Amino acid sequence: MIKVKIAVNGQQWEFSGEMNILQLLHEIGMVAELVAVEVNQAILDKKEFQSHFLKNGDQVEIINFVGGGNQ
Repeated sequence: MIKVKIAVNGQQWEFSGEMNILQLLHEIGMVAELVAVEVNQAILDKKEFQSHFLKNGDQVEIINFVGGGNQ
């Protein structure tokens, strides 16, 4: 089985087998609709989350959007 080691927001992760961005987000408990994802300094369009598979050594940055409003 293939081992994939990546960094997510500076933290090292290791997975068995191939994983796309949607699977990564699910694995770490994040909702795709509420985040922006950058892989190796390239921002991905949400349409790419299912088709972009992570490779060993990838650097992933995930920005989580938090809603708010006026009081």
